Parts: sequence; structure tokens; C-alpha cells
Amino acid sequence: MADSMSITVDARSAIAGLDRYLEYMTGEVRRLVERGTEMLYTEAKELASLADHSLEDLRALGNPYAMRWGPNMLHPDYLIHIQSGTLLANLRREVKDEGENISGYVHSEAWYSAFLEFGTVKMRPRFWMHQVLENLRGQLLSAAQHVGAGSGTEGAVGVTIGVEAGKEPVSET
Repeated sequence: MADSMSITVDARSAIAGLDRYLEYMTGEVRRLVERGTEMLYTEAKELASLADHSLEDLRALGNPYAMRWGPNMLHPDYLIHIQSGTLLANLRREVKDEGENISGYVHSEAWYSAFLEFGTVKMRPRFWMHQVLENLRGQLLSAAQHVGAGSGTEGAVGVTIGVEAGKEPVSET
């Protein structure tokens, strides 16, 4: 009689284990997106909270953010002065499950937000949302690389970061 060995894998248990792991990783990714979205929101509020000049002061200075002037006349262009509080009051953040993606969004519902970001015929672009991303890009990408630490899946999370004009990403990584 010959000796024999065998191995039997309970496929249902293995699949159930994978399902539990997928659920765990989905939760980790969701927490990452929630934290990242909150970081972006906080930074956007910070950059849009400059309070050292009123609208009247800026007018008396000859509208320093007009196209006719060079950048950084008073402050870096991405710093936005508080005027009425409308911009800050209209900043929104949300996290959405979108099929296989979990996305975080920070946007302003103030009617003039796109003018601040991209400029007009008379006003220089301020690129404040772009600056929010530049300030936090490294931290966000680093955090994404550590999702699943210890599981052998570190760095497996795909991340897209960008500022959208409508639905077209202007920059992404």
C-alpha cells in the first residue's frame, strides 16, 4: 500500500475570509478618503480666511488682484480675503461611494468660486483650490500608500487627486 498525502481547501471559507478582508479594506479606504476630505476642507477654509484688508481697502489699493498688476502684490494670489463670508459659508465636503470607487469632494457653492480659481478678463486667477492640493498632496499620497499596512497590500490603493472645472480634472496624480 502506497503512502499518500492530500490537502483539501474549503473554498467557501476561503472566499468568506476574502470577503471579510475586502470589507475591512473598503472600510480602511473609506476612512482614508474621509480624513483626506476633511484635511482638504480645513485647508481650503484656511486659505480663504485672510482678514487683513476689507473690500474697501482693496479698492483703495487699486484692486491689487486685477490683471493689470503682477502677482503677489500684497499676498500670494492663492490667499483669499474674507469679504462677506459667502465663500466660507458655501464650502462643502462630501464622501461618495461611486461603484468601486470612494471619492471625497470639497467644493464651493458660491456663485463666484470659479472666477476666483480661474480668473476673469479683469481678474487674475487665484488658484486657491490648486494650492490646497499642492499643500496636502504629499500627505494624502503618503497616507494612501499605508492603507493595508502589514497585510502585504501597502501601496495598492490607486489615488487620483485633482481640481475639477466642471467634470474635467485639471491636475491629477
